[in-house]
Amino acid sequence: CYVCSRRTCRRGFSSGNNFIMQFQSDIINVPVIRPVCTESTALGAAYLAGLSSGFWTDLKEIEGLKKIDKVFNPTMTDEERNNKIKGWKKAVKYSFSWAKE
Repeated sequence: CYVCSRRTCRRGFSSGNNFIMQFQSDIINVPVIRPVCTESTALGAAYLAGLSSGFWTDLKEIEGLKKIDKVFNPTMTDEERNNKIKGWKKAVKYSFSWAKE
């Protein structure tokens, strides 16, 4: 995965869950892109094999193969986002004492 100031792309098992994808978009406040192919390990191996065999000449050629399944745009207000992040930090703080038990 990569994150930049404008968007992020998610792959893997959790990317199939619309709730998780939307929540990530809301919390980081940038669009989250789910590609058609979410199995990036197998796809990466195929791309490397294709590059090494000469099937593709460079990475630019592979970039053009990406297909987007869905884009999740942030819908949460700043106030709601800040409250959820504050609550998360509070929960993490309290969880530290559990590890001592």
